[in-house]
Amino acid sequence: MPAFPAPWRATLARTFSWLFPGRYAVAGIVVVAYLAVSLLTRVGLAIFNGEAAEFMPWRVAGWLLIGLA
Repeated sequence: MPAFPAPWRATLARTFSWLFPGRYAVAGIVVVAYLAVSLLTRVGLAIFNGEAAEFMPWRVAGWLLIGLA
């Protein structure tokens, strides 16, 4: 079973090829993998912390934006 429906996969593929054309595709994969690991690490550490106040939407958006930067 695919992770995304066909229209979403096509849109993601077009966007990825537009952002990282040709020989930059490998760099794009590395960047996306780095951001995914960073996101999972931040969410995992927040869950491990276990404070309910940390999961307010404005707080979550704040620490995810800081992690993206």
